[in-house]
Amino acid sequence: MIGEKIVLFGDTSLGDSIELHLELNEANYIRITDISNYEEEEALSNLGFGKGEIGIVFVLMESLENNIFLILSIRAIDGDVKILTKADSEGDIQKLKLAGADEVLSYNQLTSYRIFNLIAQPNSTLVLDNTIFTDEGVQMFESLIDGDSKYLGKDISKIEMENSLLIGAINTKGDFIFSKDNYILQVGDILIIAYE
Repeated sequence: MIGEKIVLFGDTSLGDSIELHLELNEANYIRITDISNYEEEEALSNLGFGKGEIGIVFVLMESLENNIFLILSIRAIDGDVKILTKADSEGDIQKLKLAGADEVLSYNQLTSYRIFNLIAQPNSTLVLDNTIFTDEGVQMFESLIDGDSKYLGKDISKIEMENSLLIGAINTKGDFIFSKDNYILQVGDILIIAYE
């Protein structure tokens, strides 16, 4: 059985933002910013790992090495806890997954996730807006496809943009189409674009 307690290992501004939202939602959580006291398995066990007390752990330390160490240590004693972390580069994703993380979100994934949830769950998207995207300096905008658009009639998966990232589009039915999907853009579709 997976517990309800949340553990947040985080010495970054992203950790600050997540803690704020955990407080606002009155979550049962503990935040740890200094991992020097948690280098032994017993200390992690005392937090509730391996006992079914913890449901989710955020591993958001500044150092990739500390994140990998924590994930390996936690996974060794608790196979059920959901481990979430964030990668600064695509190359780090595989390392963190191999260490045992369940979810490793990169910039591109976070942006796509935000757009999907903006449509499906607008309120939950506010958490991402006020945490990850504020920290990363990401701006989002929409571009309506009209009769004069240079993207009209083009396959969304073939569009390349300089200095910005095409996330996807919302078609006239309100469906979200990811940028990797094969879809021909039509009048009335809205492109979702991110840039720093």
